[in-house]
Amino acid sequence: MSLSILVVDDEPGIRLLLTKALTAHGYTAFEAQDGHVGLQQFCTRQPDLILLDVNMPGRDGFSILQEIRRQDAVVGVVMISAARQSHIVRDALLNGADGYLHKPFNLQQLFQEIRRVGALVQTRRAPILCQPEPRFAFTPAWQAY
Repeated sequence: MSLSILVVDDEPGIRLLLTKALTAHGYTAFEAQDGHVGLQQFCTRQPDLILLDVNMPGRDGFSILQEIRRQDAVVGVVMISAARQSHIVRDALLNGADGYLHKPFNLQQLFQEIRRVGALVQTRRAPILCQPEPRFAFTPAWQAY
């Protein structure tokens, strides 16, 4: 399965590195330079997975994560940050992130996490795609009285 991945990071070098590496590995990659543009890209492109920086000017990664989770429980979200405090990682996971990568990370770690979260996204979608048509016994409102 080829995933579409949105990279949201305020550092241009990191965005470029990630989008080039993702594209070279067969993924479709989009990028956003801040949280505001990231939410716009999320809504218009509907990616399978989002790599989301924690510390960005304006809206930080946590506020973006909350907005994404209000709208979509299926999309994969991996938070990325140089912050190594355990409470930040814990908060990210408790607020709906599927994973967390510490900067600097190597590409092997990145692709391992993408494969893991991509599989998680597939399992979340499977029940939605494979459920049989619901069968309802329709009772006209006038017969309910």
